[in-house]
Amino acid sequence: MEVNAIFDFDYKNRTRTGAFYVDGKYYLETKVAIFEPGDWIRNPARFSSVGMDGVVSSNGQVYAGKILSGGCGEFRLSAI
Repeated sequence: MEVNAIFDFDYKNRTRTGAFYVDGKYYLETKVAIFEPGDWIRNPARFSSVGMDGVVSSNGQVYAGKILSGGCGEFRLSAI
């Protein structure tokens, strides 16, 4: 399934915030979602948009995985 979303973040206790579009695919059978970065909506200085590869939890409330860019690590996103 095709997915279009917005990745909106707060970095280090809101010292920097930003948002960019992501486009990707969600595979229902495996709960894997892979996103490629898109255009910025709000770009804090010296930040790059990144792709993400992760798995959605069985209850659909958490998406966790790895950032697809050198120098970045893992992520965990929770529904609010």
